[in-house]
Amino acid sequence: MAYTPDPETSPAPRSAADPRLSATLAAEYEALHNDLAQARAIASNYQRQLASKSNDYAQLRIILERANDDLEAFKTAIAELRADRHRLANEAQKLYEVESEFRALQEEKQRAPLEQESLRRAIAGALRTAQELEARLAAAPK
Repeated sequence: MAYTPDPETSPAPRSAADPRLSATLAAEYEALHNDLAQARAIASNYQRQLASKSNDYAQLRIILERANDDLEAFKTAIAELRADRHRLANEAQKLYEVESEFRALQEEKQRAPLEQESLRRAIAGALRTAQELEARLAAAPK
């Protein structure tokens, strides 16, 4: 690879023997120097844009990672909520069964005095009937 001096640090070309040639070379050199400065400015601008895009990409990547983490957290929370819902549904079913049994016991408790009274009457009636039969048997000729 051939040596190419840095135009910013290289001195301006020395004047040659022919002043017209020297002026032309100096103008060409100045034009090349300006072109190189513009190329460096454009390259620097592209470099800044690339750095900005790289930063944007990195930020989007971070956002995507956070979104994935949040999604996993939501999935876990949803699974826990479903488990809680099933547990609560089971407890509600048990509560319904206990309430049904409680109502049945309350109804039985309300019926008990009526049944007790009915049985008391039936026993009293049966006792009277037994006493009447005993009295008839005792009064009957032997």
